[in-house]
Amino acid sequence: MIFTRETTELPTQKLKTVTKVSKWDNYECVDIKNIKYIRGFNSNNAIDMYSFELIEQPLILYNLMELYNKLPTKIFDFNQSYVNENITTNDIDLILAFCKKNGLPFWSKKITVDVFRNEEDVPNPEESIEEHTLLHGISPLSIENFFPISSFIVGLLQLHMDFLRIISANSWEEDENIYPLLSENDASKINDIRKIQAHRKTIGLHTPALCPYTTFWNDEAMTLQLNCNNLMHLSTYHLCTLQQAQDYTGGYMKVCKKCKQLFVATTPQQKFCNNPCTRQAYYSSKKRKGSDD
Repeated sequence: MIFTRETTELPTQKLKTVTKVSKWDNYECVDIKNIKYIRGFNSNNAIDMYSFELIEQPLILYNLMELYNKLPTKIFDFNQSYVNENITTNDIDLILAFCKKNGLPFWSKKITVDVFRNEEDVPNPEESIEEHTLLHGISPLSIENFFPISSFIVGLLQLHMDFLRIISANSWEEDENIYPLLSENDASKINDIRKIQAHRKTIGLHTPALCPYTTFWNDEAMTLQLNCNNLMHLSTYHLCTLQQAQDYTGGYMKVCKKCKQLFVATTPQQKFCNNPCTRQAYYSSKKRKGSDD
């Protein structure tokens, strides 16, 4: 999506987050026992099934919300059998495009209702917390990894509903970077959510409570870091930091003046993402176009 507005008041978090990320050279849709999966794979050597990446910007959440709006409304249902039967080739292509850009949102070799944990993250009653943390801090080697599409759709639906709850509670539907992420149907949903919130006097977030967050002290970096299981889990954390705007601010959500993509600025005056767009490159490009004319 190309963003045209250039200012916003959305917050970003200060606490550093380390997230399990599963990236592959290739992605495809495969059918396993009549269930559609996204498969990430390498053609040659086995690699770590996942890596641990320091992700400080909340752009994954925005990419997921963009994906939600690109997919047809009718596909979002809590009945995973229905989703599996009705997902189209075009829908799958959109999900594959997200994976190619960001990696697998989560991974599991079976249908699940908890996409905020991967298979190896489910606690074993026979393991202590220390044993569980140590064991799953080491990535196994593999040539592939999977997730069921229907489970991802259910998780994305849950994440989007929480996104609307935060927008409703803060009246952010007109924000420069929120507005492009909303559909026409979302306006009526936000109004309904606002009535429920006023009656209950609570926001009613659901996904952050599904899977606990763990923190650890990185002595080398001398910083407290949050550990997230996957990109879906990371996005629930970003939801929390959006709501806690008064407490956690680590930058300013902006739209790059050159490439029109979201980025996190360090100052309110910054207009270019510097990745790779710069002020110099922008005005040099304008001069070249002017001379061509």
